[in-house]
Amino acid sequence: MKSSKKGAEMSLNVVIVAAIALIVLVVLVMIFTGRMNIFGTKVQQVSDVTCTSQSDGAGRSADATTGCGSSGYKQVYGAFTDLTANQICCVPQ
Repeated sequence: MKSSKKGAEMSLNVVIVAAIALIVLVVLVMIFTGRMNIFGTKVQQVSDVTCTSQSDGAGRSADATTGCGSSGYKQVYGAFTDLTANQICCVPQ
């Protein structure tokens, strides 16, 4: 008699797919229930960046049309929460 391995291969594939699906489901549950706070804290830290906190508190705002000037300051690019649309962030060189 000839034994068929097709049934055994199919059940192994089902077990592997089920294990992967279970891992993905557990990770999604952890993310949505707040168990993985890594994502939330990093996003908040990046979104709370201010110009005045740059260069150990020496950052200052300047008008975008005049720039940082030649007073030993250089422009720092980024989205800072304490600046308006027409301001740039300048730090000492």
